[in-house]
Amino acid sequence: MISRHAIRATVAVAVLLSLRAVSAQQAAAIPVPGGIAAIVHEEVITWGELNRRVNDYLRSQPEPINPAIADIVRDRLRRQFLDYLIRQSLLLQEARRLGITAEEPEIAARINEDIKSLRKQGHDIRDEDEFYTLLMQSRGTTREEHREQTRKSVLIEKLLWTRVFPPRELVSPGERREYYRTHKSEFQSPSELTFRQIFLRRGEDSLEIISVIDRALDRGVPFAELAEKFSESPVPGGLWIKKVDEIEKWPAPLPEKLKSMKPGEVARAIDTSRGIHYVKMEEIAMGETRPFEDEEVQELIENRIRYARHRERERRFIDGLREVFHVEVLLPDPAPIAAAPSAPVSPDATSDPNPTPADDAGAEGGVIQDVSPDTTRPKKKDR
Repeated sequence: MISRHAIRATVAVAVLLSLRAVSAQQAAAIPVPGGIAAIVHEEVITWGELNRRVNDYLRSQPEPINPAIADIVRDRLRRQFLDYLIRQSLLLQEARRLGITAEEPEIAARINEDIKSLRKQGHDIRDEDEFYTLLMQSRGTTREEHREQTRKSVLIEKLLWTRVFPPRELVSPGERREYYRTHKSEFQSPSELTFRQIFLRRGEDSLEIISVIDRALDRGVPFAELAEKFSESPVPGGLWIKKVDEIEKWPAPLPEKLKSMKPGEVARAIDTSRGIHYVKMEEIAMGETRPFEDEEVQELIENRIRYARHRERERRFIDGLREVFHVEVLLPDPAPIAAAPSAPVSPDATSDPNPTPADDAGAEGGVIQDVSPDTTRPKKKDR
């Protein structure tokens, strides 16, 4: 076991090296791969681990990262992965302290569930060996790495279900009715979307223009004003009014992204195959509403109420672990971005250069896979 004094001594050296590197390269360098990004009680999270996970994630995406905003995307992903790894480390150390273990049959059962899930998605997987071959080809994950991650997932699930989440608790009819009343839009299907879009072609100055737009949005500059100034699409004010079925043929996952946004919400610097997009949802015309009495609606409401309760309990539990276990984050602030030119980019096209935009999840930081259990179904407690 590494002592805290030894960890701090290592951290001091790593930080010194990092500061020298940053000074030499004007705060643009990433600390050496072996440097420490965070200390979580008796464990450390290294820059090498963060960068490996970021690279693995980016390789799994259908399109390569846009070089113009690569630094921004990598920084967002790195910070998301660090939050995820700190949470995982806290939960695993608490599980170890409580003597919770993951037995081989539990790990095997979970892997079997993974195989069944992939088969439902259309993968022709006959046995476990073919499953690991697919993992290596698609993610670069070895058998040992996947089994270790599965073991951690089982440990965290057992900890949460035995120490944090209560047995299947009652959701009263009044709570269901109130949830339905205050979240009615979740049970409606949108029929028409009104949104504004800023479209930028990729170029050497893309990063600078993104910086200018982001700072302007932070200051509260109206989106329509920025669309008039910066968008390379000839659509006046960047305003679009589209039936939902009209955007279904736009490259995925932009249709789902647009359908999931709420009025007033802004999606920033979305990197696509055609360029870079900013979108602000202005108005949503809703279609039919599923009735409260619908059995599927009732089940959905109950699951969402339980999920919200469990996530809040988990948050409080992790906050408590942070008070017990020492956590120190050594991730430096993002590197400063050079000032952008004041002149806007003027479109010279006479027709819309962006007829079928596409969203790239990586540009928004992506979705980091969680190892939390499915909180919509109860699990047996340890005896």
